[in-house]
Amino acid sequence: MICYHHIWPHERGVGIGKRQKERILENIEGIDYRPNVVSRNENENHTLHRMWEDAKKMGDDEVILYIHNKGATKKGKDARGMDELTDIIESELIDNYEHYVDKLKEGYYSTAGILCGVPFWSDTFYAGNIFW
Repeated sequence: MICYHHIWPHERGVGIGKRQKERILENIEGIDYRPNVVSRNENENHTLHRMWEDAKKMGDDEVILYIHNKGATKKGKDARGMDELTDIIESELIDNYEHYVDKLKEGYYSTAGILCGVPFWSDTFYAGNIFW
């Protein structure tokens, strides 16, 4: 298993990224953790592109977690609810990761995530843009 962690390291992003990293490493034993700390003028596309390029060299049985420090750019009242939202997403996808890995290994789905707090299988959209 590999984790691509997009980290915007400014303001709130530092604390969010650190908390997420700890949660990942504490819950998913043996995961290959690959952080991508970006500059202010870079966005998620830089980490997604890195993941895409690496995936071209991987076998079909490799399982990847894509996560980013959701809410890093929010401030003050704009941040209300963001920490709670990311906790829901992370608790489902990281704390219960075996469920998602098992689903992917069944071979019926190529991606897995959550939508409105409910496990969801799709190739289009996941809450918070965080997915397996």
